[in-house]
Amino acid sequence: MKLKNKHITHFIAVLLFSTLFGINANAQTMHYDEFISIVKKHHPLAKQAELQLNYGEANLQQSRGLFDPKIISELSQKYFNEKQYYSHFNAQLKIPTWFGIELKSLYENNTGINLNPEFNTPSKGLLVTGVSVPLAQGLFIDKRRAELFKAKKFLEISEYERQILLNELIKQASVAYWEWFKAYNKLKVYEEIVDLAKNRLEFVKNEAIIGEKPNIDTLEASIQYNNRLNTLLETQQLYYEKTKLLEVYLWQDGLIPMELTKNVTPEIIDNISPSIILADSVRLDTIINNHPKLNKLQTYIEQKNIDLRLYREYFKPKINLNYNPIVEPLDNNFLTQYSLSNYKWGIDIALPILYRKERGYVNTKKLEIKDYNLQKEYLRLEYFKTIQTFINNINTTYKRFSISNKLSADSYRLLMSEKELYEAGESSLFKLNSREVYFMKYKTDLIDILTENKKAEVYFYYYSGNLFKL
Repeated sequence: MKLKNKHITHFIAVLLFSTLFGINANAQTMHYDEFISIVKKHHPLAKQAELQLNYGEANLQQSRGLFDPKIISELSQKYFNEKQYYSHFNAQLKIPTWFGIELKSLYENNTGINLNPEFNTPSKGLLVTGVSVPLAQGLFIDKRRAELFKAKKFLEISEYERQILLNELIKQASVAYWEWFKAYNKLKVYEEIVDLAKNRLEFVKNEAIIGEKPNIDTLEASIQYNNRLNTLLETQQLYYEKTKLLEVYLWQDGLIPMELTKNVTPEIIDNISPSIILADSVRLDTIINNHPKLNKLQTYIEQKNIDLRLYREYFKPKINLNYNPIVEPLDNNFLTQYSLSNYKWGIDIALPILYRKERGYVNTKKLEIKDYNLQKEYLRLEYFKTIQTFINNINTTYKRFSISNKLSADSYRLLMSEKELYEAGESSLFKLNSREVYFMKYKTDLIDILTENKKAEVYFYYYSGNLFKL
């Protein structure tokens, strides 16, 4: 059932008003969907789950920063005996690109009486532009690109983390709701039974006074009444405990804990039908493959494969070609001073001999990938079997509910008939009490079966990884 925002807002207002001022609102039924909507919107863990995406986006932004241009400036001077031995000044701009090529621009101006001739520059300095190109290692992937690839995968992992947190939160909240539902409906049964026992005690007392019933029936009716009353008190205590456990999941904006008033109750059993899952409508392979925990493990594997690809790149020799045209800035017109004869160039070559570090890197990543694959396959089988179990549980309790519902209805009719016979003097208190015990058993069994059915449905969607979507 899709809820309108005004319904949720109304419930929050009722809860908040009652919490702050201790005033009971009119009796209201908190439906399961309404409760879960409040949990999703206001619980601190739901707020925390939304932060996971922010972490992923921040990490992606950080990795993109590896491609940011950099300005580097350096000034070095030496003075001795009131003489300037040298002055070195250079400022450069480096622009990394996606393809591993790095663009550079350098301005250099050096002066001094003891300046190394190698560093001599014209009076207005020199402008050097150029490019550094990897010819082997780093041509197809480097650490900068690998980090960006991994950051994009981390963003996917952040989404799966959000889904996992929400899935866990909704599971716990759902179980709390159905336990609260069970305690409340059993409380209603025992209240009804206590009322029957109380009315019967009054009836027996009046009948005993006029000699229509033996006095021993008064004692037995009193025992039955007190026994039912004791059971009712136990049920009230259980309902109180389940209410407090439910309140753990009721918050306002993740900051203010809510409290339920006595007038806010769960749904009654008569308004809820058991769930059933048709085997033909369930594609377990599709369900399993879309589970956020399995998707998270798969994304970890993809991250490790990026590392593996990078470390395999280290087996290539490192060859970087540098070419830098040189221009003397005159009259602020650089292009007119450009000449093919003015340039600097160089080549850097590095080649490991044994490749032990590189082989260690690669073997480590292969083992990590194998480990994640084993985890994923084990988890897939575990979820597959668990989901099958809960499907069977849902469908079995659906059938049991139908049978138990008939038993409950029939036992109630028998109880009412026996009550009429007893009041007419055609039955005994023992038989009436026996009918009452059976009615109580069948009614509470019906509540237990429906609760088990609803909790099995919760676990079915939880292990399917889809509970947070409901």
